[in-house]
Amino acid sequence: MTIATNAKLALSAVAFALAGPVAAAAVVDQAQLQFSTGIPFGYVSGSYVSNANIGQSYTAGIKGKLDSISMYCNGICSIDQLGNTLTLDLYKGGNLLSTATLNTTNGEADTTKPGYSILRFSFANAGIAQLVGQSYTFVLGTVTGPGDIKERGTMAFDGNAYLGGAALPDSFYGNTPGRDLMFKTEVMAGSVPEPASWALLIMGFGLTGAAMRRRVALAA
Repeated sequence: MTIATNAKLALSAVAFALAGPVAAAAVVDQAQLQFSTGIPFGYVSGSYVSNANIGQSYTAGIKGKLDSISMYCNGICSIDQLGNTLTLDLYKGGNLLSTATLNTTNGEADTTKPGYSILRFSFANAGIAQLVGQSYTFVLGTVTGPGDIKERGTMAFDGNAYLGGAALPDSFYGNTPGRDLMFKTEVMAGSVPEPASWALLIMGFGLTGAAMRRRVALAA
């Protein structure tokens, strides 16, 4: 092969690898969108109430970069539109991966469940690459401001248990089996490069370097 041909092949390999998996719009991965009447988990006026420790574990089912985690308030959730600031901590195996911050001045209505508000925490810039089968836990960290939260959840007796995790134990409900928050996670599917793409990328750079060295040698 000529130097020009080698260079073209190398650049094609690099371009193909970089083109790799193209991230599309965020898609829902895990979700538990049911609730049991009278089962709220909440804060009142920025302080803990009896059923503190609001959080949930889940198991990733789609490979991709985590885009957001949403929690749900029912219609009496007065935190919406009041400018409260909330933080959500994300853990994997006990290690803190990232903390997302949300200001509720521009609350998001849940169009699929009238009367509900969505607390949507963005992790789009955190660079968290989820792999299928990995377990994560999110925990509501701090709440500042005048509003109340009535985060909804469900119990196993309603037949809505989420099989990929559970709500965290707390001082009110304890460690009741099958207790879950209302939540959903969204990922940018396909945004984690495949090993084959990395191999092509490395090979392409190697071929490009070799072609350039050969060109320099012939010109000397």
